[in-house]
Amino acid sequence: MSKRESGALKTGSASSLQPHDWPSLEPKTLFFCSGMPKSGTTFLQRMLDMHPEVSCPPEHQFRSLSMKIRLALKEYDEILGTIDERLGGTGLEPHAGTLHPRLLKEAVLTMIWRSAGSKRIAGANDNISIMERFGFYNRLFGQPRFIIIFRNPIDIALSSWHANQALAEEFDDEKHLDLMRQHGDFDDWVRYITKAYGARTRQLIAVRQASRKIYFVRYEDLVLEKKAQLAPLFRFLGAFVDGSILDRIVEQSDFTAMREASTRKSFFRSGSLAMGGDEVSASLRAELRDLAPEAEQLGYDLVNAKLLSFPLSGTAKKAPASGGVT
Repeated sequence: MSKRESGALKTGSASSLQPHDWPSLEPKTLFFCSGMPKSGTTFLQRMLDMHPEVSCPPEHQFRSLSMKIRLALKEYDEILGTIDERLGGTGLEPHAGTLHPRLLKEAVLTMIWRSAGSKRIAGANDNISIMERFGFYNRLFGQPRFIIIFRNPIDIALSSWHANQALAEEFDDEKHLDLMRQHGDFDDWVRYITKAYGARTRQLIAVRQASRKIYFVRYEDLVLEKKAQLAPLFRFLGAFVDGSILDRIVEQSDFTAMREASTRKSFFRSGSLAMGGDEVSASLRAELRDLAPEAEQLGYDLVNAKLLSFPLSGTAKKAPASGGVT
């Protein structure tokens, strides 16, 4: 049994209750954190979860859950259709379209609430689903808070390149290499990641202007000035900010300490801030700048491998536009 599950049992909250006893999550502050894979989402998630008022369990895969629910409802509709035919075809309204979002919402909220236990600020970390369907999740959960973490695209590409190589070797599975090979060689992979980064960043910058509930933070800033970055981040969530709490989180989230405590130390490779260093040529850097000009808006000088100021840090400074996020 995990420490989180053990804690839930001790408080008599989630694990000891029947489904009809689970209260609504509404009294809690709901949030989601997300970012491109290898952008520091796990680092962010662990620091958030270290706060005594904030719950943010390990990464979810809501896209997979959503697909399973949709498939189950489709199969159930087919069963009902067969029965309807046998009973003379009196007509049947399909359930998949209307029930899918309601069941997905209930499942996600239940998992978040169970993980939160007695903590009053409850969230979840999911890289892929939230990034791909931001508007859907914003509407489905009634405009919750979002924390989006960014990292420079070159180090994202390098980190994912080395991570997939390590996974292929560790688990003797070529699919991790095939994922990258389909795009070409190393330089092609960096181009692919950077182009996708530009498109995703452009969308997120646009939706951020319509909501004060979206918080931007950079991985590099969290590493270089962790305590200074965490204080406004926790205030955004409505959590109590205290120097002793922040000091403890800073100490416990030390990169070396997390790697030593991990059951899979290879996951914590280096956490580089070098923007590729000498692994990326000058000519490729110029290409990457053109593929993702949005990186400059985030304070990344890809050509000179320099970290600049981050004017988009925090929430939008302007009042939300009418209509909200879509």
